[in-house]
Amino acid sequence: MAIALTMTRGDDREFDLFVLDQAGVAVDISAWGKFWFTVKRGYADTDLEAVFQLSTPSGGLTIQSASGGQVRAIVARALTIPLANRRRRFYLDFQGLDPLGHVKTIDSGFLVMSPSSTEAVA
Repeated sequence: MAIALTMTRGDDREFDLFVLDQAGVAVDISAWGKFWFTVKRGYADTDLEAVFQLSTPSGGLTIQSASGGQVRAIVARALTIPLANRRRRFYLDFQGLDPLGHVKTIDSGFLVMSPSSTEAVA
């Protein structure tokens, strides 16, 4: 699968992500260790060079339904405000640490960031 997400620079945005098996059935993630949602300018960028990286349990990713395999990515506006105000396409992936301690790339794709018209918000 490939994720294709869109958002506007400077907005607060939430994305629901799902851990599914090969048949498309939700995986119970109760015993999984951690999840990461990483957005980068290029595949070769290090995690330190990422546009942003969210993680569980308290880094912008929250488990919405463990039995339903649902994780919510909460992108705060402060993460996108420093970016140039123009249309950009970033690379992303969603990874998890399974119960056996293996890091799994659950999905990957693109985040398209649209420019914002309003710069000041009260």
